[in-house]
Amino acid sequence: MIQGVVLHCLLRGEISQCHLITSNVEHKCVLGAVERARELGASVTILEANTEGFISVDQLEQALRPETRLVSLMYANNEVGSLNPIAELSSLCRENSVLFHTDASQAVGKLDLELEKVDYLSLSAHKFNGPKGVGALYCCTRAKEKLEVLMPGGGQENGLRSGTLNVAGIVGL
Repeated sequence: MIQGVVLHCLLRGEISQCHLITSNVEHKCVLGAVERARELGASVTILEANTEGFISVDQLEQALRPETRLVSLMYANNEVGSLNPIAELSSLCRENSVLFHTDASQAVGKLDLELEKVDYLSLSAHKFNGPKGVGALYCCTRAKEKLEVLMPGGGQENGLRSGTLNVAGIVGL
């Protein structure tokens, strides 16, 4: 899911002029997608979380640049349980016309998520007793219209990704 969001941000212009921000405590799928973006020529800032796994608004504010296209920070840390100030981080991004993604896998079913505050929110079903291997990506209206087709073909997923839908997994989610 996040790979698609990162690729979208790279496709929106010259890759060498694209800046992405994440943190050192993100899930390896986020770090892997950001590393691939770096290999393709994007500029990447990896914020250092404090000892409690927390990223501050000040840290993010200092890292933002005019060419920043995407910030991806987890909602709840899976190792130590700290919660990032997602509403404030996302608000800062919106003020600067930067898309904001949060991995909320550890927060779904445990916290009020305030979906209207974020552009993209990803989750994994097995974290709240759903089937393994099933996830979802929430996109707000403004962010959804910015997504690019990654796998053209059959028109599934509103034309964004072709392939047979995992109906049993979707129902289980």
